[in-house]
This record gives sequence, C-alpha cells and structure tokens, in this order.
Amino acid sequence: MLNLRFRGLVMVFTLLWIVPAGIMAQPEKKLDKAAMSKLVNWKNPVKEWRYPAKMIVDSVKVSEETKNIKVFFPGDLLYNPVREENLAVFETSIRTSLGRKFRNYDLNLITGGFEMEELIPNIFRKQLPVDTTRLPGNKAYRPVLIKRTDFTEPVKGLNERYK
Repeated sequence: MLNLRFRGLVMVFTLLWIVPAGIMAQPEKKLDKAAMSKLVNWKNPVKEWRYPAKMIVDSVKVSEETKNIKVFFPGDLLYNPVREENLAVFETSIRTSLGRKFRNYDLNLITGGFEMEELIPNIFRKQLPVDTTRLPGNKAYRPVLIKRTDFTEPVKGLNERYK
C-alpha cells in the first residue's frame, strides 16, 4: 500500500516537472512560425541589391521576453552595398510584412553573422553613430632596440621617423 502511494507521488511530481517545461517552449516556437509565415511572400524592395538573385528569409527567431525579432538572411547579402537609406526601406518593408502583431518588437536583421547596420561604412553614416572599432588607432611609439655604437645619425632621411 505504501509502495503504491510512493509510486503515485513520484509520478505526479514527474508530470509536474515535465509538463511546464513543454508548455513554456510552445509560445516562442509558435511566434517563430507565425513570423516566418508572414515573411514567406515578402519581396525585396531595394532594387540596387542584386545578391542573392532570389532574396528569401532564412529563418526567424522571436523572443517574447525581450520583445526582439532576429531575421536571418543568406550570407550573399553581404556583397551588396548597404547604405542608411536602403536599410531603412528594407527594414520598413519587413515591418509591414510582419504586421500589427509584431509592431512593438525590436527588429534585428542579420546576414553572414553581422547585423546589417554594421555593414554600413563610416563615411556613409549620417544618422547612425560612427563605428569607432573601424577607425585606425594611434600606434604607440616603438623604440629601436638595437643601435650601432659607431653609427652617426644622418642629417636628412627618415632615421626612425617613418611612423
């Protein structure tokens, strides 16, 4: 009798432990499918971008907790010249395709492991801040480690002033 009660308790606790994990995973998968189904018929509005020949969405990842949508595109999209104006048109078309359900979500467009905003060169950035990681840094002075003792310094020439 005691053994049956123990088995029953173990079964109930196991079900209580397993069932919530399955329930919690469902909404995000459903949101991913819903977002992907809305982007199936999406067309690329930027005619200047020629790669890839047929622009499609690879995958979509929706995070309801952070209100964030990551839209993944093929790596060939990297070969196109990305500018702020083109990216704004591109992002607006995706937002309209996603519809009202996802209007309050942040949108990240990713291709080849990079966000598309990162692909805009600094010289073409007007509204986006300049990416300081791309700027050449000041090179530290490197002293000459070995110098000949009988060496006379020339009056003209670089003479270690080539930096």
